[in-house]
Amino acid sequence: MKNDVWLFAGKMLIVGLLFSHFSAAVWAESKFSYAKDNEAVVVRYSRTPGELEALDSSTIVTVYGGGRVVIHYPEFGARKGDYETSLSTSELDELVATLVDNDVMEFDPQTVGKRAASTRQTQNLKFYTADADVSRIEINLAQYTPPGGATRDGAEKAVSISGLQSMYRQFPSDAALRGLATAERQLIKLIGSDKLTPLR
Repeated sequence: MKNDVWLFAGKMLIVGLLFSHFSAAVWAESKFSYAKDNEAVVVRYSRTPGELEALDSSTIVTVYGGGRVVIHYPEFGARKGDYETSLSTSELDELVATLVDNDVMEFDPQTVGKRAASTRQTQNLKFYTADADVSRIEINLAQYTPPGGATRDGAEKAVSISGLQSMYRQFPSDAALRGLATAERQLIKLIGSDKLTPLR
């Protein structure tokens, strides 16, 4: 009898662990999936000073589906050239989830721009973007399910915006700007990584 109880408990534990793992996978796949190899670019992020846009002035982060990360630093910075690092599967999942959960795939620059312009006019606010940094975020997903929408295969998104962090500070209640600024800060963390290897 005692052995039967222990056997039943063991089976229930295994079933519970499998169900927990399967549920997490189903939840993740219901929102997005990406090609998990180092030939597929999943995320690319660049930041370019507005006044130097025509030069080699962009810091560029390229994240591949297998976890490889390549970072290009411009010539004028303290760190120059190309470096690489890597993310674990869980770290890469978390990074992509941060972008998706903050609605980068749904970001509409025109709508946000019109909303910001209207608020500035109403409140007589000033904001200059001529020399502001230009941020660009690109995402390439194998599948993506938008909130309340149908699943799309081969979903891609590219967002470019000037003065993102400054704009968000001016309009902190704007959910779309808050999401994009949060996503950018997550990508900026990779630029400051201390686990980089120079590429020869």
